[in-house]
Amino acid sequence: MQTALVSFWYVILIAGFAVQSVWMVLTRIGREQYIRSITSFQKPSSPSGRYYGWHLSRPRNAAIEGALLDVVLVLLVFYLALALADIYAIIPILPILFLVLLLSSIVPFQTASRIGGLAAIERKLYDNVSASADKVGQTRVIIENLLSPAQIPDGRYWFALFRIALREDPVGWSVRDVLMEKARDLDLLAERVRRGERVPLKSTDTRPGAEIE
Repeated sequence: MQTALVSFWYVILIAGFAVQSVWMVLTRIGREQYIRSITSFQKPSSPSGRYYGWHLSRPRNAAIEGALLDVVLVLLVFYLALALADIYAIIPILPILFLVLLLSSIVPFQTASRIGGLAAIERKLYDNVSASADKVGQTRVIIENLLSPAQIPDGRYWFALFRIALREDPVGWSVRDVLMEKARDLDLLAERVRRGERVPLKSTDTRPGAEIE
């Protein structure tokens, strides 16, 4: 009986690991397709890209995603119990199952926190440009300071700018025009990031809009 219980537990561990691995791979594929789309100034068209866009649209969506994953894991455990043993086989491992579910819920809430931070940056950049009479000029100031060698490349700001560029309003059009104008500089920045180049954190530029953090 003890041997059967241990074998059942290993089956659950392997199945749970497989579910989480598949979820992580699908999320990575969606992220790559989403980034490829927005950096081409297009809204995601693939199902995985649109799903990743939904994932980023609100912090609570990441929490919902984590809760759904936990539900899938619980249903999988019950299915395996019925298929390989009986429902009573779950009782001895319930404390461990609850611990696993608790630990697996930490990552979605951390992700939700990061999405909230990204949304705050996007809102700050949008408001910065929206408040300016010369939206193209203000966008150019922001981007030039992000491109400055005195700044550590921060992907969150670029991610937010490309998201704003998809909006069909004066702010979105202005951001899109300047990003297209700075395409060569962005390629050079991407090369700096690939080389892992490290530079001082804060810009020494004192022009209006130089510090956006």
